[in-house]
Amino acid sequence: MGKKKTYPLLVVSTTGSINWNKEYKMYFCPEDRNMNQPFEYLGFYGDKSIRGMGKVENCIVADHVNGGLRVRKFENPVTESQEKRVLQAFTDGKMAGHDDKYQGYKFYIIDENDFTEMNFCKLSSGGLRGFQYLNLRDYFGSKRPKDDSSQAIVELLEGKTWS
Repeated sequence: MGKKKTYPLLVVSTTGSINWNKEYKMYFCPEDRNMNQPFEYLGFYGDKSIRGMGKVENCIVADHVNGGLRVRKFENPVTESQEKRVLQAFTDGKMAGHDDKYQGYKFYIIDENDFTEMNFCKLSSGGLRGFQYLNLRDYFGSKRPKDDSSQAIVELLEGKTWS
């Protein structure tokens, strides 16, 4: 019998940047932040709920140098689209104006075609401090998603809560 898929999700606190994260479909943090458990999906948390999630297509460590991008590490080959998105993240919105101060940041990039808004509420007291891993299979009950898309997963999570 094969290993059962767990649908691992990394939930990151994005309370102050959630609109930026949704727009760019990515999350960034210092390169040395230890997120060492494997995960396939990334969820954006704000106001006691996961507000959106998507399938991660790459993790890139990059520096902003002289207005350009220097990619130092990556999990998968970096596409032109991913490189443009990360460079735009350095020059627009939350990161704008910091120029060469942004060295050694890790970017978790969500597939542009696999991001779904949601409202998966956290019941336990307090907010999310930093990040948390969830095994989404634990919340499906006896059902399984029709495919691995975030849309199919969000449909199964409708009306459910987590803590």
